[in-house]
Amino acid sequence: MSYEFDYVTCADGLRVTSYHGDAACVEIPDEIGGLPVRAVGTHAFYEDGLFIERIHVPGTVRVIEPAAFELCLSLTKLVLEEGVEQIGAGAFHATGLEEVFIPASVRQIDDIAGAGCSLLIDECNPVYTSDGFGIYREQALVCVNGSRAPVFYEIPEGTKAVAEDVFLDSELLEQVKLPASLAELPEGVLVNIHDPFSLHRGIHQIQVSGNNPVFFTDHCTLYRRAGHGRLELVRYFGGEQAAEISGETVRICREAFFRSGVRRVIIPASVKEIGADAFLENPLEEAVFQDGTVFFPQSDSYLLKNLLKQFGQNGKLYDFSTYDEILQEKHLNLNRVRMACSRLEYGTGFSGGSHALLWASLLGRMEEVIQMIAEQNDLSLLERLAGQGFLTDQNIDRLIRAANGEKTEPYPFRRLNGKVQRSGQSDGTGSEVHRETLAWLMDYKNRHLKTETFDFSL
Repeated sequence: MSYEFDYVTCADGLRVTSYHGDAACVEIPDEIGGLPVRAVGTHAFYEDGLFIERIHVPGTVRVIEPAAFELCLSLTKLVLEEGVEQIGAGAFHATGLEEVFIPASVRQIDDIAGAGCSLLIDECNPVYTSDGFGIYREQALVCVNGSRAPVFYEIPEGTKAVAEDVFLDSELLEQVKLPASLAELPEGVLVNIHDPFSLHRGIHQIQVSGNNPVFFTDHCTLYRRAGHGRLELVRYFGGEQAAEISGETVRICREAFFRSGVRRVIIPASVKEIGADAFLENPLEEAVFQDGTVFFPQSDSYLLKNLLKQFGQNGKLYDFSTYDEILQEKHLNLNRVRMACSRLEYGTGFSGGSHALLWASLLGRMEEVIQMIAEQNDLSLLERLAGQGFLTDQNIDRLIRAANGEKTEPYPFRRLNGKVQRSGQSDGTGSEVHRETLAWLMDYKNRHLKTETFDFSL
């Protein structure tokens, strides 16, 4: 087997631009034609590096450029001699490398958090230090060795900052303790939003040293002090289905509730901003705002995901544009009814004409709604409809008959379960009397309405 390199001259020597050959082990020469090799260029092994298993980089090389060894899929051993000073972003991407020893001479590793393998730092390196799991640069945690992830990790005292995406590949890490010295923590750094198929819950326990002036935990929630008594909710890590948010919270940070399992959250009036994807991938059923409650249907996961993405969009706490588009669809089920009730209750950004149109549309289909409610005996929804004025002197008797399973539609046509039927036709369901719904309606009529006779007028 043989191989050769293409190269160009650079300021103080040569830059290798490409490799040609079929060798399993490759030695990059320290000089060519009497000139020292100073750099390994971007994609230098892109064409013929697929089957290389080992590469040796001599001490004359100062720079390994971005993606230098990309697509060396068989590469399992990379030897960097003392002398290498800079490693470009993605240099080890799409390789078979599990770990690389970083010599003391290295001063810069670009995109270190996305290295793609474990980095073993020479203990004499004056810039980078490591405790085996975390890798630090100038009092900042910049990378972790995902393959060596413990269940619990305590960031050492003296660390002031954590870089973006540090815990991206640390799926086994469950508990983290933040030191008193920590002042900077990027939003979303404690969650792994990039792996939709991960079965691991990720970090779900967070501790903070008691004398940290910036961060603290309360009710399974990590907060950041924003000054003047204001708080930012950084991460909710509790397993409770109902989340409690401090009344001093002014911002819910990006991905704060990501995969937390919360089903109901009460958002205080103090909250003025919600970050992107704050509630993504949660079975969230209700978000209670000062102006009303937003209901989220659970029957359609794709629909739920789209609705949850609207938190914090377009400068709003919740952007109802997608929500309102769904309510314009003609198909009717109890989830749509709950959504309509939520929208009528939470009127922010809802014009008077749109409000009236939605209300009238739902009022015109109340018999269908009552039949569906009777099938599930959903009295809480019935109470909500009554509170919003959908039970009236004009329709209460027809609604009682609908709950009783009778055919009461006085119009030539009616719509049932999305299908048009001629008045008087049987729905073919053989529905029986749903006594709880019927009794509730009759009691409501006796206590709140004055109609004594059935009203079949148009």
